[in-house]
Formats: sequence, structure tokens, C-alpha cells
Amino acid sequence: MKEWTSDCLYAYWDCLDDSCEVCKQYDGIHWIPEIVTLPDIPIQNCKHPQGCRCVIVVVNKGSRDWELAHFIRKHGGKVTEEEISEWRKEKTDRLRRREKAIKRQHDKTRRARKIEKENPQESITV
Repeated sequence: MKEWTSDCLYAYWDCLDDSCEVCKQYDGIHWIPEIVTLPDIPIQNCKHPQGCRCVIVVVNKGSRDWELAHFIRKHGGKVTEEEISEWRKEKTDRLRRREKAIKRQHDKTRRARKIEKENPQESITV
């Protein structure tokens, strides 16, 4: 069993495209080692003729990727690459909606100031 340092924020599993199905079942999994245990590499029952060539990439706390680590932790300490992609898409969509709302408010304020300047008796409350 691999010993993880206290500096590990999370880790993820990376396989080559031609990896066997045994290894590919772990490909793209991101996890927090203090919460979830995954097999050590090399995978003992790997079926590839050259053996297991997978790598585990450790992301240290200095990376500042705390949002993703929080997402992983919130989901039990282990998520797939698909779950991360969906989370990032939702996060981007939320930011776009927020930016649009801010722009609408800015446009409304600008119109109100223009009305107030051009015709003060018709000014509106923003």
C-alpha cells in the first residue's frame, strides 16, 4: 500500500490509450487518498502484454486546486473524469448567467442615467 504525503491534495489515475480493460476501469478517476483507497500500480492483474503502464498523478496542496479537491471530497472522495467535466460545465454556465445578470443591471442603470440626464422628469428608479 502506497504511503501518501500530507501534502497530497488529491490524485488521479492516468492510462495509455491501449491499456487493458482492467487498467482502464481506473482511468480518469480523481480521488483523495486519505478518504478512498485505490489499488497500487502496477496493477497485478493487468492483461496488457507489456504489463501495467498506468501512472498516478499526485496534485499537491501548493497547486491551489482547492475547488476541485472540495468537489471530490463532497462526492465521497472519488469522482470520474465525466463527473468533473459536468461540474466544470455547470460552474461555467453559472458564471455566464451571473455575468449576463450583471450586464443587464449595468445596461438598465446606464439607460436610467441617460433618461435622467436627457429628461429628468421621466427619470426612473433603478
